[in-house]
Amino acid sequence: MCKALTYIWLLAVLALTAGCSFSEGDECTLTEEQQPMLSIYVYAPAQPLLTRADVGNTAATAAEARVHTLQLWVFEHATNTLVAYHQPASTDALNSEGVVYQVPVSDDFVRRRPNVDVYVVANVTAANSGHAFDGNTTRDDLEAAMLTATGLFGATMLTKTVPADGLPMTATLKNQPIVGDAPVFRIGDSYSSMATLRLVRSVSKVRFVFCQATSSAESPKLDINGITLAANVLPQEEYIFLEGAYTGRNSHVGTTYIDTTTPLLSASLGTICETTDPTDFIFKQGMENAQEYEERINTAVSDGHLSEVGAYYLMESDRQLTGSIGYKVGDTEMTPAVFTMSEAGDFSRNHTWLVYAFYGGSKLELNVVSTNGWNDRSEENHETHNW
Repeated sequence: MCKALTYIWLLAVLALTAGCSFSEGDECTLTEEQQPMLSIYVYAPAQPLLTRADVGNTAATAAEARVHTLQLWVFEHATNTLVAYHQPASTDALNSEGVVYQVPVSDDFVRRRPNVDVYVVANVTAANSGHAFDGNTTRDDLEAAMLTATGLFGATMLTKTVPADGLPMTATLKNQPIVGDAPVFRIGDSYSSMATLRLVRSVSKVRFVFCQATSSAESPKLDINGITLAANVLPQEEYIFLEGAYTGRNSHVGTTYIDTTTPLLSASLGTICETTDPTDFIFKQGMENAQEYEERINTAVSDGHLSEVGAYYLMESDRQLTGSIGYKVGDTEMTPAVFTMSEAGDFSRNHTWLVYAFYGGSKLELNVVSTNGWNDRSEENHETHNW
């Protein structure tokens, strides 16, 4: 951050000493050495994934946070005319700090200084999203671009690991003024600051962990044999870009939804880990934050105390997600246990969700770690917190 701020200060000094300052309508011819440049400040996605404010955030993994490729476009807001396109050769710096990208613009543009729309995508490729953008991509193309149910992150082709190209991310700024003095200009309404774009992951994550109480060798064992999301909760399509600024809970999906159930697990999970007291892995409200809880769960998985399914990376949804877990105890098929998010919007982009299910000897108990609010629904299905 300090390096980036220092860079901005140096840009300001350069602009003041360039010997050419003008406003709209002024005549000022720039030499080749004074090619006008537009500075655009981009941040990588926040390391934490969103969760409820009173329990904190959880850190993204390195793979979830990594920016592999970046593309940005600047369009005149009123006309859709392309002002500039830029694709940096390397994103290494962006993965450690904010970066100011400088893109050349025309003399005519800086004389007129029309308001602009800026679109930034990261990790959006034909392989992971079905899109191959370039300098000929229009603003309408970007606005219309979608992820689909039949591609990666959809219900048909379940994505259980971060693709090699990374998770798709976007950021936008719309109807922004241009300020600055030749040859260096920037986006924003203040000479003392620069508007910034923070990349946001376009997908969300759900994860399941299980265990059972330690019992004798003769006791019937827990068998998890299915995990299903309900019909009409996942969209058929999701727009890659949001309609406006990211608020932490807004989404942008199509108008149709998958009208059949979505199986996440369709076969027996196999041997389920055992532990002396399964309630040890319930979130301790008021005693730990989301990151501490996640680390505790991860350690338990690594140490063989919890069995894991997922994570699954899915398109966002603006609906309340619900589903069921099928299980047997010994040879007895039990009534599936139902899990439900607190409310619609809890699975908007850049969120995570954890379902912890354990068998203590009578039935499968659920602790749903959702993304907004928590309630003790019943003895059999307890919502505890977000992550």
